[in-house]
Amino acid sequence: MYLFVEMDQRQVCLAHLLRDFQRMAEGEKSLRWIGERLLGLTHSLFHLWHMHQRHEIERIKLQRWSRHIRARVSTLLDIGARSSGYETPGMCRGILKTEPAMYTFIEHEGVEPTNNVAERAVRPIVIHRKTSLGSQSDRGSRFIERMHTASATLKKTGRS
Repeated sequence: MYLFVEMDQRQVCLAHLLRDFQRMAEGEKSLRWIGERLLGLTHSLFHLWHMHQRHEIERIKLQRWSRHIRARVSTLLDIGARSSGYETPGMCRGILKTEPAMYTFIEHEGVEPTNNVAERAVRPIVIHRKTSLGSQSDRGSRFIERMHTASATLKKTGRS
């Protein structure tokens, strides 16, 4: 969905990556250690982020302290991508393709490491779709999408 956006202009949701890493940690027995280590490193990254959010560390320290974590994540993903297996290698290769977008929140002020804000914005739309049985046509689906988008945009910008 975000393929048209340049890597340096987007943020991969780290909460979704945590789910992927958890799946790896519970998956192929011989490769579980990769998922376990990726989980630990991602939790460490979140810890640094929360320290920055609480103004306990400056952005420059967040950037400096996260370098080691980023390097280890990259190494583990590379090992996973080159390993033999049925699920972990493919997941690691897919994540490596978007790796630069995993750390936009570290480099740019105002970017969150997760898409929780976006998830909350679309939640009413998802609930509406499930409770109304959706639309019966492509044209109706486009109308609903556009009206919800317009409504959410107006709400977010404080307009009626």
